[in-house]
Amino acid sequence: MLTDTESHGTPGQTEWDRRKKGYEVEVSQRKEKVMLRRLLVAIALIALIGCLVSCTNPTGSDDYREVPTSHKIRVDNGMRKSVSITIGAARFDNIPANSTTSFKEIGEGKHNVTGDLEGYVVVSGRGRHKWELNIYRGGFTTISEVK
Repeated sequence: MLTDTESHGTPGQTEWDRRKKGYEVEVSQRKEKVMLRRLLVAIALIALIGCLVSCTNPTGSDDYREVPTSHKIRVDNGMRKSVSITIGAARFDNIPANSTTSFKEIGEGKHNVTGDLEGYVVVSGRGRHKWELNIYRGGFTTISEVK
């Protein structure tokens, strides 16, 4: 068996004291590792919750980069007689010959055209858009964006 000084201990220190001190150091290191793991888990949870909260869309739509959209439409009657048409929920009554109406709100998507003309128009796009339905002689129509 080694003496106290031969086993690299402090003079007067027994083998039991050295083992006890080594055990205490080992327990202390384990506690530090556990605390570090808990800290890392807490940081990861905070980051995850922050990401989830910031990624939720308050408007409830599926598009997280949603840009407010606004579509308006007007009718340019190039026919020789007055016409009345409805585009979706936008109603244009008695549009005089060779005149243009004021703009009315319309939602994005496909809208039925009813009245003196029949068919449909599709409006789409992000941001604010103004559309014009052009009616030519013979009932031929086009839709274009007004710049």
